[in-house]
Amino acid sequence: MSQRKWEIKKLGELTLQELKGLIGYKDQALVPFSSKPLSQVYIVSSPVQGEYLADILDKEGIPCLFQSYRDGALDGIFTPSRGAGAIITLQEDSQRAATIIESVIDTMAKELEVEAENEEIDEDKTW
Repeated sequence: MSQRKWEIKKLGELTLQELKGLIGYKDQALVPFSSKPLSQVYIVSSPVQGEYLADILDKEGIPCLFQSYRDGALDGIFTPSRGAGAIITLQEDSQRAATIIESVIDTMAKELEVEAENEEIDEDKTW
């Protein structure tokens, strides 16, 4: 049995724009955070919540950062007192971002309440 060697074959030359199109890359106008004042908008209870809220703000057109407080050496022992991280936005966007986050958190809490009530009703129906 003969072993096959991997070969790299030239597929042709691509321009940078063609390569970006192949991988689905989209140019975005980035707002430099370093030259403008920042504001810590919300302390998150978990990294998942932080990523979720940052994604929502990004979709609403608000540039933001999720700064995780995770420290591998201490294994999250300060998370209950400090939180898991913070959502940071430009100071000029902080009020709008806080309003959106508050709305999302309230909606999620209401959905959990409804879900809990539905589970109680389902449990009452079981024999």
